[in-house]
Amino acid sequence: MLLRGKNLVGYKKYDETVIDLFINKSSENGIDIFRIFDALNDINNIVYSIECANKYNANSQGTISYTTSPVHNEKYWLKLAKDIEDAGAKSLGIKDMAGLLKPKTAYNLIKKLKRNLNIPIHLHTHATTGLSDATNFKAYEAGVDNIDTSISSFSNLYAHTATESLISMIYDENDNPYNMNELAEISDYFQNIRNKYSQYEGSMKGVDIKMLINQVPGGMLSILEKQLLDLNKLDKLDDLITEMFYYSEDNKGNRYEIFSEYGVINPEKLNLIFMDEVKALVYLSNGEKILISSNKAKYNENNNDTTFSGSVKMIYEEHSVKSDFLD
Repeated sequence: MLLRGKNLVGYKKYDETVIDLFINKSSENGIDIFRIFDALNDINNIVYSIECANKYNANSQGTISYTTSPVHNEKYWLKLAKDIEDAGAKSLGIKDMAGLLKPKTAYNLIKKLKRNLNIPIHLHTHATTGLSDATNFKAYEAGVDNIDTSISSFSNLYAHTATESLISMIYDENDNPYNMNELAEISDYFQNIRNKYSQYEGSMKGVDIKMLINQVPGGMLSILEKQLLDLNKLDKLDDLITEMFYYSEDNKGNRYEIFSEYGVINPEKLNLIFMDEVKALVYLSNGEKILISSNKAKYNENNNDTTFSGSVKMIYEEHSVKSDFLD
């Protein structure tokens, strides 16, 4: 189960009693792996869920939400991974939602993670940018413990490398432990299932290299397409994607990032994007960091102005400020 830390499987924060009960009942009903993540890698938002998963003898997979920026370097990931292990996670997930993890980077990072950690490492990368096949193979060479794949009829584009393809990369025909004919039958079965849901398919027909710049997760991309289609505004997709996750820097060297799990455009004013469950990071030029979180935010793509509302919380060093509105 993919678990958004304190947000569980929704888009708002839940009380710890709810988190505990949700994980307990999920475990009782057959969920044995909880992939627990925070969109901006705030470990404070995943620690309690890790503790609950351990409490109910499940696999608590503390997860890195992989991205690229001037601050998200190898040193950053190694420290975060160690913090996740120290928090009690039984395995580490590398969640590359937008397909940004490059093959050589994956190889070097996983090699060092294997030396630094005592827990298994699980790689999850999407095929949106066309990098996943090579990235998964280099991760395998580096010693990764698990890799997410999709049966071929559900693979690539918004999804993952095809299971059969990765198997063929790793094994020669004479030592392949998998029955490829049976996998082909499975693929045929799910191809028929997929055809029944064709109305929910995204428009992507091949690799979208723009995702290396815009950094939009595959799941979010398909949801955005459906929303815009319903509004008869599908031609605005590129505009929305460009600003859904944004990074900027001012002339004083301060850097800004904002991320939302979910967002829609205003059909009356297409320059406005309404975001739910928002997190923003401000990296000051002196090395200090400000974290802002809120239930909602309104982003204006014309001037980059962002207004936060609903349970707004700002953390700076030892100080924490709460309000209902921040402009």
